[in-house]
Amino acid sequence: MVEETSESREKPRKARKLTPPNILKEKVGSGGLPPEILVKAQRLMKENDTDYRPIAEELLQKLDAALENIQQGALQGAEAVKALLAPAMSFKAQGAMFNYDLVTEIADTLVNFLETVEGIDHNALRVVTAHRVAIAGVMRANLRGREAAFGKKLRTELQDTCDKYHRVTAAGTSRVDE
Repeated sequence: MVEETSESREKPRKARKLTPPNILKEKVGSGGLPPEILVKAQRLMKENDTDYRPIAEELLQKLDAALENIQQGALQGAEAVKALLAPAMSFKAQGAMFNYDLVTEIADTLVNFLETVEGIDHNALRVVTAHRVAIAGVMRANLRGREAAFGKKLRTELQDTCDKYHRVTAAGTSRVDE
């Protein structure tokens, strides 16, 4: 039997892929880039020393505000999920760009989880909070690049938490830690 994970679950929100106009391609044409240009671009991204922490702090505040609104009952259902998805998607998109690969990977797990839930109940809040704490910890420790052993273990634990949420929800149990 194949075990279902958050990544393989049916997603209640159907994303529509939009392909924006490629203005750069329109300016320079097609044909690809010489390998030395690609190497230089990769080196520049790797050496990017822009301080991402203020940006990440702002995203954490948005995530916190959404969590608080959900806990107070001001956001429910799809609107609650949407409020959490916005900062999660930003973390996913921006983390690696600033050499915080682990932030991108954690956020990817969170985005996949949020795309598979109908609404945010108490247990889903706990799952989201675990991801929030993990991202904040990575930022606080300034873990840039790929922290292989630590990162793999953390990602595995977070994915297991998401999978356990779905098992508990399917079984009708009330708490993820039971």
